[in-house]
Amino acid sequence: LGLLSFADPPGIGGALRGDRFQGLMLDYLRNETSGSLRIEDAVVPLAVTGFDLRNMRGKVLKSGCMGRAARASACFPGLFQPVGWHDDDGEGSNGILPPHILIDGGIADPHGLVGLSELIPNRTKRVVNLVVGSFGGGSAPPGPSDMPPGVNAAEVVSLSIRGTPQCGPWAMKNGPRATEAARTAVAAVLDMPMHRGTEEGHYELHIDASVFVPE
Repeated sequence: LGLLSFADPPGIGGALRGDRFQGLMLDYLRNETSGSLRIEDAVVPLAVTGFDLRNMRGKVLKSGCMGRAARASACFPGLFQPVGWHDDDGEGSNGILPPHILIDGGIADPHGLVGLSELIPNRTKRVVNLVVGSFGGGSAPPGPSDMPPGVNAAEVVSLSIRGTPQCGPWAMKNGPRATEAARTAVAAVLDMPMHRGTEEGHYELHIDASVFVPE
């Protein structure tokens, strides 16, 4: 998979429209399952975050097309055209503008945790927060008291996987190598003790995957 696999210029507000990217996501999902490709029908409860340009705040997607939700959540500003979204069907509306215009959810939800507030509400949770690279902002990983409102986390395990090959639109070939290095590194440290984090109920483990990168 390379840039040419999903390049579909020109977009409005981005270099690429993103239609081909969405199609790739749907093709992958169809190959993996014979069931529904809607968020609300996922076997494991799922919530996806985007950033709504019309309302200038984060938005949690709990229903609609999985492929379009993945496209919206990964809509890097400037690279992909913003994604129109309608809560009923995920495909926009009949008006001049769709009710929601979404881009990369990481703008308002950098750790990808806000969606947990919409899943299994009113119950305490044990959260596993996994990132590739370091936790952003130069600060410590978020503990239970740092969770978004409504998450109700009793414990948080913060895992960071470092040293994987850099991936991106112009380095797609590194994707399989990074995935394999991360998978092997995590398997190798399953029995390692974790470090106490920033507060009670918070644990950290930082994994160096560089030695597991395949040639």
